[in-house]
Amino acid sequence: MTAQEFIDWVQNKNKFFSRTSAVRRASNMMHVTQDTIWKWLSGKQKTPPSMSLLMELLHEKYKEKRIRLTITDEQYQEMLPLLGKKTDTAIAEELGIPAVTVYQTRKKLGIYRAIKLPVPEVDQKELIDLLGKETDAEIAKKFGYSKTGIALIRKNLGIKSFRQSKISPEQYEEIRKLLGKEPDTLIAEKFGCSDSKIALIRKSLKIDAFRQINMLSPEQYEKMLPLLGKEPDKVIAEKLGIKISTVRYKRLQLGIKRYTKKHKEENYPQDLIKMLGKAPDTVIAEKFGYSRAGICFIRKNLGIKSFTQNRISPEKKEKILPLLGKEPDKVIAEKFGIPCSYVKQYRKKLGIKISNASIKKEDESMILDLLGKTSDLSIAKKTGYSIYTIIKFRKEQNIEPFSKNKLDRLTPKDRKKLLSMIGKNHDKIIAEKFDISSEAVRRIRIKMNIPALREEKNLEDTIKQNKDLIALLGTMTDKNVADKTGISIQVIGKIRRKLNIPSFDKRGRNSKSTDGKNTPQEITEHPVKSNPDSH
Repeated sequence: MTAQEFIDWVQNKNKFFSRTSAVRRASNMMHVTQDTIWKWLSGKQKTPPSMSLLMELLHEKYKEKRIRLTITDEQYQEMLPLLGKKTDTAIAEELGIPAVTVYQTRKKLGIYRAIKLPVPEVDQKELIDLLGKETDAEIAKKFGYSKTGIALIRKNLGIKSFRQSKISPEQYEEIRKLLGKEPDTLIAEKFGCSDSKIALIRKSLKIDAFRQINMLSPEQYEKMLPLLGKEPDKVIAEKLGIKISTVRYKRLQLGIKRYTKKHKEENYPQDLIKMLGKAPDTVIAEKFGYSRAGICFIRKNLGIKSFTQNRISPEKKEKILPLLGKEPDKVIAEKFGIPCSYVKQYRKKLGIKISNASIKKEDESMILDLLGKTSDLSIAKKTGYSIYTIIKFRKEQNIEPFSKNKLDRLTPKDRKKLLSMIGKNHDKIIAEKFDISSEAVRRIRIKMNIPALREEKNLEDTIKQNKDLIALLGTMTDKNVADKTGISIQVIGKIRRKLNIPSFDKRGRNSKSTDGKNTPQEITEHPVKSNPDSH
């Protein structure tokens, strides 16, 4: 069988409109690529004998089988009244059509599938009578069926679910009186509705759920009260034979904290206990192999203050107190040999404002040299004065604060002169004149949309003017050559490429070459001619 005959047969059998679909189906049947089949059809590739045999076998196997079965109008009209009343397979067997056709038609029309009840016909009437009167789950449990199956039967019969059944106004009033006084489950059983329905009504009326606490006897209540917070809720509940939730509810109502196991000193090493509060928690943790949080937890449970809280002794506190707010925190800290942060923390705790300290005369000259040249914060860190003291002193001296902007650091006269030179002089010359980097000048120029000054020079003239330039090319990076000669890096690159001189990196990698044809000396002899070097 030829490939052409096989594809024609697949196309006609499946009623495909295009040959592409037939080729796709054939490739799946034969386990070959679509491209291979197209080559067989076009004659670019000869069909192997094994494939021809496979085509014949497939043709024999599937020639009697209808791949796509269609139904007549008569079958369709017969099928419609049966949909949803009989199962899809039963309708398919009765009419002699595929079950998938029945399924697709039913889905299109939005009809629920029929359920074959596993219960005897005698019990089916009883099952249908319960629909809508009990929950689907309860009916399913009674008849040993799934909840989904019961729901489908009920929907097919057009019966509303038990949850959807309405409560009469009389029942509603009776339910309202019982809400919060009895559990929702008991009320639901009394009125034949679901727990969720009762809960929904109760929540809409903002009534709290019934609590078991109301069921406690006076004796149980008296026994429970002295135990709350002294023993775990679970132990109290077991002792009195009541629920844990009841104990917890009453404890929270009275504002009593839950019982926690107390940490005793004998549970931990004595050396560890002795160190608590006398050394930082991190140091103790490292020494005894605990986490810092663990040491902190032990210390707090034993009622020991932290190391930082213990650093200022009561004697020191008495001496420090009259100095707070009158002298800088740093000066007080140095006097008593304690960190400045502890003094600051202690002062803030007492609500004492910071001292308006002035700068000492011996420090004035040093600070004056720094003001405006670096930030106030960095000066404060260097000198030990507070940032507020530095700011106050700077303002007294009428010095502008330090600015990261290069132009702001210059005097108005210098700033005006620098701006007038941009674009008329090289960035490097301007940078040297005003003691700033050429990169800073370049950024200012770009911000002002001023093009750089470029001298239109012939490359040959540049080479003639710089006799040592050729000898440097390739022996170092273009940037280094540019820095050494004062020529821009772009011009250096152009000259090097024109002379076919490899860059410094390439020369380094090719340095093992032994041909030795090209050397800087040879290049200097022929500065403009192309180099015969082949790297």
